[in-house]
Amino acid sequence: MRVKSIDQSDLLEICRLHKLSFDKAHFTSVLPERLLQKYYEKIIEKCEYGIILYTPEGTGIGFAVGGKDLSGLINPFIKNNFFQLLWLLIMHPRFLIEKVRGVLSLIFKKQNIISEAEVILLSITTNPDLEMKGKGSAVLAEFEKLLAQFGINSYGLGVRRNNKKAIDFYLRQGFRLEFGERDSEYYIKQLKS
Repeated sequence: MRVKSIDQSDLLEICRLHKLSFDKAHFTSVLPERLLQKYYEKIIEKCEYGIILYTPEGTGIGFAVGGKDLSGLINPFIKNNFFQLLWLLIMHPRFLIEKVRGVLSLIFKKQNIISEAEVILLSITTNPDLEMKGKGSAVLAEFEKLLAQFGINSYGLGVRRNNKKAIDFYLRQGFRLEFGERDSEYYIKQLKS
């Protein structure tokens, strides 16, 4: 297994892994290939921490990418691709309803809950086509090694409440529930110093 820090040269493999593994309930699963590439170009550019694991033959096993200040990360992507994204939302009304609900909840929210995590894990996935036990644990372990190199003591992530498989995985990996909002829960993990 080969581990490397994510850079733009990994973009096509990251998009391939994303398309293979992201659930159809996630809006990014309907993004056309070129738009998904633009999405991850922005993420790779703005996120300080990212790793990708490859087999010796060069097939992606999985990746994880995150950063410290993710506020406004996706806004330039949305602005630059607004009409294409709007068209996709119209073509997939369940996501349109979800996005409208999200905006309304932000407008009418009494207070904004902020995670105590130093880093937010924005995207993680593994290759479902590879018959490898423990690939998700391996991706997280390598991501945590990277964070430790930078003196990071905690990181967190958000997951949809109905994604029980992912939640069970994160709990087994030592995460604890930090808070819940609408359709999502936020988990945090303290790293050993």
